[in-house]
Amino acid sequence: LGTYTRRMKMIKYIIYTQKACGYCNKAKELLAELNLKYEERLLDTPERVKKFKERGYKTVPQIFKHVGGFTELQKDLKENI
Repeated sequence: LGTYTRRMKMIKYIIYTQKACGYCNKAKELLAELNLKYEERLLDTPERVKKFKERGYKTVPQIFKHVGGFTELQKDLKENI
């Protein structure tokens, strides 16, 4: 459990959100309930929304998992494949 706990501290979720988004709030609440770190990237200007859509994303939330470096990637792949 110690290694898992240490590893989880490195992993962070990145959530693209907009104001008044119920699913965005639910996603953040779920991660918080599980004591998982996340970084919110609020799409709060027309320019940010435009860039987001240009990358092919259409809805929020969009949630990404940041694993870390090579060592963390190896550990994550071993546990999840």
